[in-house]
Amino acid sequence: ETPLQKKLGKLGLNLGIITIFISIIIFFSGILRHQELSEMLLVSVSLAVAAIPEGLPAVVTISLALGVQRMVKNNVLVRKLSSAETLGATTIIASDKTGTITCNQMTVRKIYDGKSEIDVTGEGYNFAGSLLLNKKSFNSAKLSRLIQCSVLCNNAMLAEKNHFGDPTEIALLVLGKKAKLNFKNKRIKEIPFSSEKKYMGTFNQEKNKKLLFLKGAPEIILSKCKRILVNNKIIKLTEKKKKEILEKNENFASNALRVLGFCYNDKMDGKNSIFLGLIGMIDPPRKEVRESLELCKKAGIRVIMITGDHKLTAQAIARQIGLNDKAITGEELDKLSPEKLKKLAKDIDIYARVNPLHKVKILEALENNEIIAMTGDGVNDAPALKKADIGISVGDSTDVAKEASNLVLLDNSFSSIVKAVKEGRGIYNNIKKFVNYLLSSNLGEVFTLFFAMMIGFKDVLGNIIIPLLPLQILWINLITDGLPALALSVDPVNKEIMHSKPRNPKENIISKNMIINIIFTGLAFALATLVLFKINLAEPMKAQTIAFSTLVVLELFRVNIIRKQYKTRILENKYLLLAVLSSFLLQLIVIYTRLPRVFGTNFLGFLDWTLIILVSLFTIIVCRIFYLVSVKITNQVD
Repeated sequence: ETPLQKKLGKLGLNLGIITIFISIIIFFSGILRHQELSEMLLVSVSLAVAAIPEGLPAVVTISLALGVQRMVKNNVLVRKLSSAETLGATTIIASDKTGTITCNQMTVRKIYDGKSEIDVTGEGYNFAGSLLLNKKSFNSAKLSRLIQCSVLCNNAMLAEKNHFGDPTEIALLVLGKKAKLNFKNKRIKEIPFSSEKKYMGTFNQEKNKKLLFLKGAPEIILSKCKRILVNNKIIKLTEKKKKEILEKNENFASNALRVLGFCYNDKMDGKNSIFLGLIGMIDPPRKEVRESLELCKKAGIRVIMITGDHKLTAQAIARQIGLNDKAITGEELDKLSPEKLKKLAKDIDIYARVNPLHKVKILEALENNEIIAMTGDGVNDAPALKKADIGISVGDSTDVAKEASNLVLLDNSFSSIVKAVKEGRGIYNNIKKFVNYLLSSNLGEVFTLFFAMMIGFKDVLGNIIIPLLPLQILWINLITDGLPALALSVDPVNKEIMHSKPRNPKENIISKNMIINIIFTGLAFALATLVLFKINLAEPMKAQTIAFSTLVVLELFRVNIIRKQYKTRILENKYLLLAVLSSFLLQLIVIYTRLPRVFGTNFLGFLDWTLIILVSLFTIIVCRIFYLVSVKITNQVD
């Protein structure tokens, strides 16, 4: 059971108690006016049954379920129903960069061999491309050891159609194909990559000797090297050369390149390794991300980028997509106290060179009445996904990450998260529409009977006549609270719904402004119905039929007026149109077939219907004007 279902369950219970209390008053009022005991008992019980909003929790469930179904079409799989409700209140989206904000299809662009900067042409995973130095063809044999390291220290695999493995490693294998170099040294052992170590290694057999190849963050790889291979000669790696390499790394990174360092060692210990060079590759932002970020800004949702890449790489990508480039690294983050980090977190939009453990710290720093959606894919991301208000695992995540998450992003795209948030807001609005419609309509029925019994309408013979018979009350409840109300749950999401700030998850679904409008609408419905009832009281059965039909017409008009409050067009929901037409047709059947004997209705002529429609339209217009005035006075929109 979701929090909203619990709230509406309590609301239904409270309204039920109030309705029963009013029904008891109506019952004793009728008895005091010498109405028949059995008749008043039926009226009171029918009113209680019709007016109690027992369908609230059910409609919430239906709205959430249908919303979840629509989210799947937008490549978001909701694992927990309550998350669909929480999505609409999201204030921060903390997203991984690689694969979510970017395409997750790497292409090698630059190589630095310790002396020269070589350009690599070609797009994506296409093998077509070449190596250029100063726009001239470069002999790839000079990079033999560097490319050997990139190909052998690698777990990806190329295939004819679909390649397998990490996009970064696939890009390195493609580089080997472009360089037309093949290496098939036997692997002996592997040092798996970890976010803590920030490097990966393999032990390989090369003829009569064993080699250790390492690849990873340039600064980590450099810290393991005391020598460097330049022009196929091994020389001492000086501090000056280290500084030059790190500058080149920053230069690559500032151009949005993801940079890896490579080294090897024939001593198998990794402490006195030989630096081979840098390879810079690009993972371009998804085309739709910039537009989605603009939408988030309009919606008052803050977007944070989290990545293991270099700070400058992340900042370059951020500038391309229109995100603030103020950044902090995992190393800097570790030096900050929780209090200091909380202050800084208000302005930082990029967390670079971080590991999954840092994500929990980031969440703790951001927690300040915020609803945070965070992405993750690895086993180590599970604690953060569990802690986040909305944990989002991507389609190729580990089972542990998926189990800890609330949503699974099937296409890994950031834009799908934004669509899910939009859908979450739409679900909440549809529930509000239903609550508003149900309560105002039911209150109109209650007020009609309550004031009728208080006034005591009499026919020409002096007998007290009630506006609605028991079966008529139940029929109104059936055809107005049934199909039209349920059709509201499939209302399309308003395009402007992302132009307002996120709602406060603690807010009551029924605002003060809504309460005022529900009461006013109920009173207006009762007044319109009773006026028409009074005018036709000379013919009691006809008067009851007019009152009966007036309430039906008013409620069918009301359902579309409520939708207008939420800027939803009438023709956008074909199911609602069919529901309204079906309900009106059923009302005509009750009046113009053999059913009048059962429902106690009388024939209505053209003039009767004209009067009903005109009075109903006038009442609805008055209710609409009152709503617009109340919005201006309270400055609160439902």
